[in-house]
Amino acid sequence: QELSQKTENNELEWYTKALDYWKSSEASVNGVLGGFEDVSPGDLKETLEFMREAQREIAPFGSARCIDCGCGIGRVTAAVLVHLFDKIDLMEPCSNLMDKAKTDVPAGKIGEVRLESLQNFHPEPKSYDCIFIQWATLYLTDDDLIACWKRCQAGLKENGIIFLKENVTSSG
Repeated sequence: QELSQKTENNELEWYTKALDYWKSSEASVNGVLGGFEDVSPGDLKETLEFMREAQREIAPFGSARCIDCGCGIGRVTAAVLVHLFDKIDLMEPCSNLMDKAKTDVPAGKIGEVRLESLQNFHPEPKSYDCIFIQWATLYLTDDDLIACWKRCQAGLKENGIIFLKENVTSSG
């Protein structure tokens, strides 16, 4: 949907449609990947390898605390982030998905649980070693993405990193 004439109403409609879609989705790998659950093992493997390499060779970020923004069912948290961080905060606007995440992520690894959307995320200054965002910024308006990015930067500890991963397509 295009937000060519930005108004409060069409911005609210933009966010409401996205939230309604995810609230009606099955709380499973197949549900959150839109029927493409076969991509999950490769995605998780490559994400973990990339993050380990980044930590070793590019940006030696700490391992104390991370937040998974738009964590969904905790797919990435449980398979990737638990291997890199002591505590992972979970942020997800849909309670049906968050409930699944809380059962799939080891309880000792879960920090704060935040039932909120990315456009409303205001991290405490200098609180995270990593802010992990995968397949979530596409739901933000341009202005909200820029504002969120600035807030995320302020939420990083020294040597902290924002890990942003999104899909791109050459058609459609």
